[in-house]
Amino acid sequence: MNQELLDSDGIKNHHSDIEIENGASFSPRLQLLAGALALMGLVATLSFEPQGLVLGPLFLIGGIFVLTSRHGVDISLETHYVREYHKRFLFIKSGKWIPMAAFSDICILKLGKTKVTSDLTGSVTTHLDASKNEVYLMTFDHRKRFLLKICKSQKEAVQFAEEMAEKLDKKFTTFNPKISAETQAKLRYRR
Repeated sequence: MNQELLDSDGIKNHHSDIEIENGASFSPRLQLLAGALALMGLVATLSFEPQGLVLGPLFLIGGIFVLTSRHGVDISLETHYVREYHKRFLFIKSGKWIPMAAFSDICILKLGKTKVTSDLTGSVTTHLDASKNEVYLMTFDHRKRFLLKICKSQKEAVQFAEEMAEKLDKKFTTFNPKISAETQAKLRYRR
């Protein structure tokens, strides 16, 4: 067995070499509601009324929690571990480190839909693209995945995936899940 790997202190002491922030943990509507609750909590606390001194700080802390929560990915190049983190109050990070050894590929998946709308006459059409390009670490059979980054455009996703493939020594490939023989038999039976 590889004694160096088993005795390495770095296995438990990961530090983030690459941090990728993917945005807010809560939806914009919930953030708006949390902002209003935080403002109401601040006003209630500053009113120095007995019920305001009890409920105000709760609303204020809850609102700040929702407004400052972010999620993303940390990558440790030294130990070859990755984690999805959730950051609260802008500095408290939590998440479980997992080894990157099981992930051999980097793929881009386009999720969401493109909507086409037109007026009554059909002369004016509008294309609304509500899709996201997500870059994933994938296992060799593309059955398990780990989100690295959410990109706004295909070009940005390709550029990021190529950069990460080089840094992480992974293969940048197209999404092509392997279908087991059992599943193929079931599909043939249905036809």
